[in-house]
Amino acid sequence: MTANPLTYRDFNIEMTGLQDDGTFTVRVLGQTPGGEMRAADAERAVYQGGSLSRHLGKLQRRKASRTELVELGQKLADLLLPGRVRRLFEDSLRALQEGEGLRLRLRVEALPLAALPWEYAYLQRAAGEEVDSDFLCLQRKVSIARYETIGAPLKPLEAKEKIRIVAALSNPVDHPVALDLGADRRVISAAVEDLKSRAQEVESVILPEATRSGLLQAINGSDIFHFSGHGVFEGSELTPDGQVLKKGKIILETEDGASDRYDSVQLASSLGNAGVRLVVLGACMSAQRDEGGAWTGVAPALVRENIPAVVAMQYGVMDNNAARLIAHLYTRVLGGYSIDEAVSEGRLAVYTHAGLENRDWGVPVLYLRAADGVLFPVPPVEVGTSESPLVVVQRRLGTVRGEDVGAEIGEMLSGRLLVQEEIDVVEAGGKTVGVKIDRFGG
Repeated sequence: MTANPLTYRDFNIEMTGLQDDGTFTVRVLGQTPGGEMRAADAERAVYQGGSLSRHLGKLQRRKASRTELVELGQKLADLLLPGRVRRLFEDSLRALQEGEGLRLRLRVEALPLAALPWEYAYLQRAAGEEVDSDFLCLQRKVSIARYETIGAPLKPLEAKEKIRIVAALSNPVDHPVALDLGADRRVISAAVEDLKSRAQEVESVILPEATRSGLLQAINGSDIFHFSGHGVFEGSELTPDGQVLKKGKIILETEDGASDRYDSVQLASSLGNAGVRLVVLGACMSAQRDEGGAWTGVAPALVRENIPAVVAMQYGVMDNNAARLIAHLYTRVLGGYSIDEAVSEGRLAVYTHAGLENRDWGVPVLYLRAADGVLFPVPPVEVGTSESPLVVVQRRLGTVRGEDVGAEIGEMLSGRLLVQEEIDVVEAGGKTVGVKIDRFGG
């Protein structure tokens, strides 16, 4: 993991004008680290759904081999980064300064294209052997975020002294697939306790059997809404031309534990009115959307309500991988890092433990409205008061052997310490001390 937060610079890609023959326009909007693109330099790409269907089917069923994942990733990259767009992207990566990342902010007008899993795009950086890190979202400095053009961008979010998390867990007794939601509950609780140990005030409310009434009562005044359970994307009505219109839904529980499908529009309205900053949907299929309507998926419906960030799943995720994602995501985003970097760390944790062919590392989809991606800025330090954190130690350790001291202070008259450490391994006999103080107080 990175020791200090990355600052992401935007690379805005717009896809428009999908024609019957599959051709569409790709261009880069505005300034990028590598320069600008003239409107006249927009590229044309060709989308042929049939050429992707076999790979997409295997991806969804967890049957794609490494070779097939690379093939799919290359096809996606050819659509996403054709010609001059790719050259500008590569120039932008080279132009990044220390501590900067590049956010591919995708504005996709054509709904068949919006439904593609762009998170698996693969761009080989050097000749020779293909490496896993050539998948764009397995690179720490690259973020892929979906952006819906709704209106004016959101203003930067202010720091909060207290953060409220509501986690709704749903596992209806009549659903054919039972979930191990205890793992999610343990991980969320551990993340909250970890944040409290770092002097952050965090309140968590966990709904073990999420009903509509319980959810509506709990979310008032919340900052984060987390849902762990099942999601569906199903036909619900007919359009005037006779097409089946599908809608994304999460499955809550009735009072007697049976399935209760909760419509995306209802969910979005409730969370938008509550002032939630981040929604994490651990439900299968919660990121999918229908080609027949722009707001029929759960995540896009939430974005429409101007929720700053939504993380949703475009395919099913194994319970253990979902838990790893959650653990890294919450620790980072509540520690003042951008949601981009928080999602990236979660992806890499899943990839490290489960491997490339367990494709869960590419399943999370980030929908982002917040301009800088920082949802919970760290409150500013007020120097000069006895309650100020006068000493801040933040570091990342790999393997600790023997005694490791982050900072040594001879005398500290007053104030507080804020120590943030992340450690991979402590060997036998190893010991880590964030701050060693010889004398404290007057």
